[in-house]
Amino acid sequence: MPVKTIEEAKILTEGWARDRGFLSEKPKPDNEDAIKQFNFKYDGETQTGVNFSLIQPKDLNRAVVAISRIEIAPIHLKLLDSLASDELDNFLWDVRKELAFAPASFMFLPLDGKLESIQFTKEISFDELTEGRLSDAVDSLIRCTLVVVWLFRKAFGTGKED
Repeated sequence: MPVKTIEEAKILTEGWARDRGFLSEKPKPDNEDAIKQFNFKYDGETQTGVNFSLIQPKDLNRAVVAISRIEIAPIHLKLLDSLASDELDNFLWDVRKELAFAPASFMFLPLDGKLESIQFTKEISFDELTEGRLSDAVDSLIRCTLVVVWLFRKAFGTGKED
């Protein structure tokens, strides 16, 4: 049976995340901007350590969005800065090419500067919002995160300074 209201979406989303042990008992405090932007927001962490949020944006009335962000390790940021311009362009092209076929949308952040993180999102419309779709969305975020980790490790090693 499809979800029809924001309250039904909230109950389903929170219950799903809590049943799987993704939500901590002490939720992170929301800042003022988040309260203005979202009808609800749940922060979680998978068993593999991937942090994510499940949000219901006020400007997207009939969908829940799973979102996560991977921060580029400081050592990798340093290595990216040391690359020649064409090497950096080629590496970022390869990352984009791999993520183009990933199961979630992605965005390099910040939008107007040097790469510091990559954000992944997976939207679920209310007419498809089920526990299975929530599981698929979080699984998509995990797989995208793994792709980025593997690409950086292949190019630069583990990122641990010796």
